Amino acid sequence: MTEIIVTAQKREESAQRVPITIQALSGNQLKQMGLNNTNDLTLAVPGFQVSSSASNQLYYLRGVGSQQVGTGASPAVATFVDGVYMPFATAALQGFNNVASIEVDKGPQGTLFGRNSTGGVVQINTKDPEQEFGGDISVGYGSYNHPVGSVYLNGGIADGVAASIALLADDQMDGFGKSQATGRDAFKRSIYSIRTKWLFNLSDTTQFRFGANYDRVKGDAGGAIRPAKGVGLWNQVTNTQQVIPGFYDTNQNTNAFHTNRSFTVSGKLTSDFDWAQFMSITAYQGYRNSTNVDFDGAPETFLPVVVESKERVFTQELQLSSPSDSALVWTVGAFFLKQDGRTFPFQFGSPFATVALPFGIPLGDTYELYSKTSTTSIAGYAQATATIFDDTHLTGGFRYTRDEKTIEGYGQISGPVAPAPFILPPTVGHQKATFSKPTFRIALDHDFTKHVKVYASFNRGFQSGGFNSNNASGYSPAANPPLDPENIDAYEVGLKSELFDRRLRLNVAGFWYDYSNLQQQIYVNGTLRTLNAGAARIKGLDFELVYQPTSDLVIGLVGEVLDAKFTDYVNAPGYTYPQGFGVGPLVPTPVPNAKGNYLLFAPKYTGTLYANHTLDTDIGTFTTSANMAYNDGYYADPGNLYKEPPFLVVNMSEEWSPDDRFSVQLWVRNLFDRKYDQSVAAVGTVGFVGNTPGAPREIGFTARYKF
Repeated sequence: MTEIIVTAQKREESAQRVPITIQALSGNQLKQMGLNNTNDLTLAVPGFQVSSSASNQLYYLRGVGSQQVGTGASPAVATFVDGVYMPFATAALQGFNNVASIEVDKGPQGTLFGRNSTGGVVQINTKDPEQEFGGDISVGYGSYNHPVGSVYLNGGIADGVAASIALLADDQMDGFGKSQATGRDAFKRSIYSIRTKWLFNLSDTTQFRFGANYDRVKGDAGGAIRPAKGVGLWNQVTNTQQVIPGFYDTNQNTNAFHTNRSFTVSGKLTSDFDWAQFMSITAYQGYRNSTNVDFDGAPETFLPVVVESKERVFTQELQLSSPSDSALVWTVGAFFLKQDGRTFPFQFGSPFATVALPFGIPLGDTYELYSKTSTTSIAGYAQATATIFDDTHLTGGFRYTRDEKTIEGYGQISGPVAPAPFILPPTVGHQKATFSKPTFRIALDHDFTKHVKVYASFNRGFQSGGFNSNNASGYSPAANPPLDPENIDAYEVGLKSELFDRRLRLNVAGFWYDYSNLQQQIYVNGTLRTLNAGAARIKGLDFELVYQPTSDLVIGLVGEVLDAKFTDYVNAPGYTYPQGFGVGPLVPTPVPNAKGNYLLFAPKYTGTLYANHTLDTDIGTFTTSANMAYNDGYYADPGNLYKEPPFLVVNMSEEWSPDDRFSVQLWVRNLFDRKYDQSVAAVGTVGFVGNTPGAPREIGFTARYKF
């Protein structure tokens, strides 16, 4: 069985040796399973969920996630690309091109990965360039007029210097559905990416990696308004039920869209000494987002929202690690982040601004929020593993984080009626808050044999507090008080084993989380706002079973059983349908206490069954792949009124390779054309909105050439 190398402890190790629940996928596995971007990981990683809000991609692991959006917000499931922290929810969607592997580390990773990784960490590792010239080119085409092309080139530039460039164009040009009101396509997306990586071998012991990338993602997923499965949409203008027969259709008179442009420039220096390895990772990143959402979802104009925002962030990490074969294996480091954002503006259109907002806005005018946010974070950390008895190891880690956050902003009236933009004095504000927290990790593991390990661990996680950058009431302390930090105490016990001459891999982990001050997002006066939501208890079981009887056949089953419930949530946001479930307006109805209700985006059962078979013949090699992902459904609101029904998605592919250079793959995704919502949100009286439906059946081919 192939050994999987991961960096869950900031050093290269076999996944079977690390006392953490990890699921790792190679670049080849991503291709075989039909996974094209990070959102597709929901079909391969049990317990991994995506909630889309306009242009934001919000990830959950084991029921832990953050719904914060806007500048200054940070996801609870942290994403790293080649060791660089990616802080933007708007730039979380990553297309897969020159990816060497993806690693999902479940549970709080606060010691080594730091702030805002209470749910876990997604690590994307790209290929290192090599001296020998080579690369690969792929072209493909699928349903919905969907061409995909990628180019990867690498080679030596000079003695000790190698470089690569990776290009990706993934453009679904026809939508899954159409707007009944306009006839225009709905639910389509394009991803364009360019990435370069340079490797400088400065000496036998010192290397420097320079990386740069630019990505543009455009589409309407997350912002297009259509009814979630099994319910209707209410027309707020005519006070009637909308009739939208097609699952992927909308009824909006203006097409939703978002365009995200992001860039990263980074440098990674590593140097090996006899006694330790030094590492420095420096990065500068930025994004700009333009979003237009017709939140009323109707053919009449009632609630158009336009958002323009941008952020810049500088990060620096320094780390010193002992050799892996030391008697005491240790790592120490420091991390610095400076993040600045601006919204210009977040605009509520007419007539909603007049009808729903308590500012006396003239009919025809808009209400606009302008804000600036800033975050300065500094942290120091250390972790060490000692052998305390034969084959028994004790790991201890500690991190101290200090975040300083500021926000300033105002609301103004603009439009044809107001003589000039008029700033509303009650909305003007400037605030600063500081959040400091120690986090730590303790783990004990024992090796019964070289390939059988048991472990127990405790981790304390920390999600920093902050402010609502898009708060319609303004930015004064009374209107926009700071959020309290989230805290999570995570207990885990596990078994990692490879049996029967390493033909069978069996990994099992049980976990229990005590989760307090949850930061949950709801709609208040037509705008998204994040509030602290009491406490929760999460418990569950992860398992991985992989059987490889021969080198030509691999069969795997990964799954998660999850029980994630609120233990206290006073006056939680809830909703009712007075005319019957799914019919009529959705009426906000606070829940006195949501204790016992399930957390959002926390399905009870998730799992993926996959198989891969290779057959060598006289005319080439045939590779057959199939994977089946099951999701038991998730709740979309704390009151547990709406639950996404269970769904099962099957992907299959057949690849023919006449030689080591050329291959053709025929594939089908969502073979049985299951209709499901990847993300659901409650939007005012409109209803429960399936703003990101799962893709319908898609059939296509991909041809590749390596050289």
